[in-house]
Amino acid sequence: MPLTFERCLELVAEQSAALAAAVGTGELTDAVPSCPGWTARDLITHHGNVLRVWASVAEAAEPAAPADWMTDDDATPPWDGPGADVQPWYVACRRTFAETFAGTGPDGAAWTWWGEPNTTRAIARHQVQEAAVHRWDAQVAAGLDGAPLPHDAAVDGVEEFLTVSLPAAAPPWDRAPVSVGLRADGVRPWLLAGGGGAVTARPYDPDVTTPAATVTATASDLVLLLYGRIAVRRLDVTGDRDSAALLLDNPQD
Repeated sequence: MPLTFERCLELVAEQSAALAAAVGTGELTDAVPSCPGWTARDLITHHGNVLRVWASVAEAAEPAAPADWMTDDDATPPWDGPGADVQPWYVACRRTFAETFAGTGPDGAAWTWWGEPNTTRAIARHQVQEAAVHRWDAQVAAGLDGAPLPHDAAVDGVEEFLTVSLPAAAPPWDRAPVSVGLRADGVRPWLLAGGGGAVTARPYDPDVTTPAATVTATASDLVLLLYGRIAVRRLDVTGDRDSAALLLDNPQD
């Protein structure tokens, strides 16, 4: 079952607070290894803007198209960026997101880059991963161990990535066909396949289908793998490890 709307908002609040705490333990100039070229300030500013963008989208309640300022390369968002001290600005971004989504509820119509489902519930669900993965980024940048995603968030994160994000932005595939199984506690088995010009995913029965390789990991590590934060070599792989690495190392690049 997908996370409830209320649980999504709770997780976004928790994970963004942890992101702020991680940034606060280091320097704003710290490099973010998992986001090449970014500093900790870039990271927290990015996530604050993400929260503001989706709050604006939810408030607009216009599912047909994004706001003009979102599609104009020369436009700036209709809110001020952070000053020298980014933390109070980030607190305001988090509060705006929380208050807006609490006000709209789960069934508000809203534009989404992935198409259907285009509701505030779907946006909140996706923002759990956005907050959790960037929290992990911030912890690593601060020299901390990146803590695993909460289990329920990770289980839902695997499903959401493979059923919503991946189909909407399927990376091209111009190599020989290859398939890799994904296994984790609490997650139904998924078959990730490169072939027919794109990368696709579908549930599969391991007793019926034998992929070239199978990756077995925690749900948290599968989310981090799918978002390009960790490499296949860090995980338990049976079968053809080269095929797994070819398909899964930064699959959205």
